[in-house]
Amino acid sequence: MRRDYPALGAIELAALVRTGLISPQAPVEAALARLRETDGALRAFTACWPDLATHRAGLVGRALARGAELPLAGVPIAVKAGGGVTAPTTRRLIAAGAIVIGATAVPIRAAHPWQTWGHTSRGPTVNPWRPDRVPGGSSAGSAVAVASGVVPLATAADGAGSTRIPAAWCGVVGLKPTNGRFPGSDPAGLTVPGPIVRHAADAAAWWAVVAGAREPPTLSPERDAPARGHSVGGEPTPGLYAPLGLPGEDCGASGAVGAPNPYEPHRSPPDPPADRSLGTGVWSATLGFADPEPEVVAVSRAAADRLAAAGVLTWTDMPVELLDPEAAWTALRAAPAAPAPTSAGPASAGPASAGWTSAGTAAASNVAAVRAHNDRCLAGVFAQADVLLTPTTPNRPHPHAGPGEVRSVSLTWTFNLSGQPAVSVPAGFTADGFPVGLQIVGRHGEEDRLLRLVAALERLAPWPSPEPDRWTGEAG
Repeated sequence: MRRDYPALGAIELAALVRTGLISPQAPVEAALARLRETDGALRAFTACWPDLATHRAGLVGRALARGAELPLAGVPIAVKAGGGVTAPTTRRLIAAGAIVIGATAVPIRAAHPWQTWGHTSRGPTVNPWRPDRVPGGSSAGSAVAVASGVVPLATAADGAGSTRIPAAWCGVVGLKPTNGRFPGSDPAGLTVPGPIVRHAADAAAWWAVVAGAREPPTLSPERDAPARGHSVGGEPTPGLYAPLGLPGEDCGASGAVGAPNPYEPHRSPPDPPADRSLGTGVWSATLGFADPEPEVVAVSRAAADRLAAAGVLTWTDMPVELLDPEAAWTALRAAPAAPAPTSAGPASAGPASAGWTSAGTAAASNVAAVRAHNDRCLAGVFAQADVLLTPTTPNRPHPHAGPGEVRSVSLTWTFNLSGQPAVSVPAGFTADGFPVGLQIVGRHGEEDRLLRLVAALERLAPWPSPEPDRWTGEAG
């Protein structure tokens, strides 16, 4: 298991556990061993919880013995620092059998406004492909933990590209769902929880469990007390909830009608036939204002063209002339109690709200003007096309000294304002060895189409799996 573990996906591990071929403890032990081997060099984690992970593996084993259906049985996961194990989406993963092994590194906010570093007490988190470069952020450690094979899935959160950028720079998959789809603590409504994974099927499994589940019950302290010294703070018990969207279940307001069956995540969503189109796409390297590196554009466009060449995507040409959202995003993030967007449509909510003071009227007007223009433009795009494709970032990963004047978020934070779901998928590498991401943006609520496109691209051009001995170093 330890030899094979780094290359295994979440659904592969869960299938091995559910069928009894391995115990729930086996993936946990392999994940903790992999963490010890790599984290001295990569510094992806700020905390490791082996006792709690072992305790949770025991709970999963007992739940399986009593017949519980656990789509993520025994799958080790990592959580982005600050979110913990009590975030609603994480609780759903745990209730589905996933086992948290630790918390991943995030930036120190004061270090730099663009938050592309991870920070630990042992030094910065480094890019697993190029240690002299940053991994992206703010979900830095989560992307590194997945790329290096410590866990097949890690939680992330995306307020300006914080899931998609580290996924792109670390050569993995990062999904930002539709704004407002899940609860969040960001009063501006810009930040959305999502997964970072290595494989398309694991992103689909995350979506099936998280988007198709009712709120799980909390752990009963009397019946399943945790190991001494650990507080579960309302952790769900494995197997005591049924995800929605199954035969005989009422999907209700919180479940997606026709959602994939999370008990068979390897079939959700299925790969499209090679000759079946998943829709029409528009390509834009700049969105009308960005200035990306030519090689980054070339690598990402080549990945997009693979989808078209296989008949999965049909190109249509139309201009995409958005306004740079920097000033609007910054003003909205700074405004207290700004209205959150919903999954029902564009994020625009008028020129001002109760969160804006009279002194902020000009800023509120700017936010409204930028969002109104961009929403109109994007509405025109999605009236004629099903997806919009861009490079995920305009640039390669930058050195630890800093990004200079480049805005690594310029192609991502537009969609935190507009609310559309977006995913970064590995596109390939530059000639000097830097991973490049392809960003695919969909209509509000159409995550399923994005997941199918990611699956199709992975089938057409599988991206590299972690090499078992690539990222090793003294544990620090």
